[in-house]
Amino acid sequence: MNMRQEFRQLKRYYQENEFGKIFKHKLGIYFLKMRSISRVELLRRFAKAVSPNPLNSQDISR
Repeated sequence: MNMRQEFRQLKRYYQENEFGKIFKHKLGIYFLKMRSISRVELLRRFAKAVSPNPLNSQDISR
């Protein structure tokens, strides 16, 4: 499973209030940290720092 699929799965867990599954998932803590970044500009800056591929606003909102 790639990271995008993993985060989609984590998003489903979040929406279904399955926090135990989120905490047990290998990327769960990172997912929760990313959700805590509420400002789009901070998220874009972070994404640029960790990825060589630029993101557009549609990628962030998915």
